[in-house]
Parts: sequence; structure tokens; C-alpha cells
Amino acid sequence: MDGPRICVVDDDPSFRKLCQAILGPEGFTCIFVEDFSDTVDEVAAAAPDLVLVDLRLGAGFDGVEILAELSANEQTNRIPVIICTAAHDLVNRHREWLDDLGCEIVEKPFDIDDLIAAIERCLSPTALTE
Repeated sequence: MDGPRICVVDDDPSFRKLCQAILGPEGFTCIFVEDFSDTVDEVAAAAPDLVLVDLRLGAGFDGVEILAELSANEQTNRIPVIICTAAHDLVNRHREWLDDLGCEIVEKPFDIDDLIAAIERCLSPTALTE
């Protein structure tokens, strides 16, 4: 039986590899979005239990815009989101909005235990019913 499915939206191949290395042994299945032109459709098709998204993506894509699209889409707006980013300026600029969306925020660099704890909080039965 596969564990909870986490959709990782990040442009850094080394970060995606790190996610697989730390989350796989914890029982999570990672799904990676690498083409950000179609992120909402890819997330909707993957039907993950959680989305892990970076706010600063390469190639002209904006994680804040992608998050807004995810939150506006009826197929993806109830999926819990963890912001995992080194873009401290964007987190600070959008803090109130991120809080209103109910996003967990894990700033890079992070402690692995903090990431696992954030994932567990997002996937807890009480968090999923809110």
C-alpha cells in the first residue's frame, strides 16, 4: 500500500531528489511537477494528499501565482499546502494571505524533522476536516 501522496512543485532537481530521499523512507509517495505551465492540471490529475510548493521558481514562473491558481481551482483548493522556500522576502510580503489560505511554511534551509512535522500536521485528521 502506498503512503500519502505529496506533489512537489519545485524547479531544483537536487531539492526534488532530497524530497524523494527523505520522504520515501517515511512512507510518502512523491509526485514531481517540473513543467510549471500546467501545474494546476498536473496537480489535479495527480490528486495528491498534499502539495509542497516553492514560491520562487525558475524560467519565469511564479510560485505565488501558481498557489493562487491552486487555491482558486475547485479540484485543488482543498488540498493542504506547505510552502517550502528560501524566498523569505516573498513569505514576508504574502504572510497574511498565506496564513488565510492555511498554508504551513517551512523556510529553506530547514531541519528534516520540521518538514516531517509540518507534513504530519497538514495530513492529520483534524487538519483535513477544517
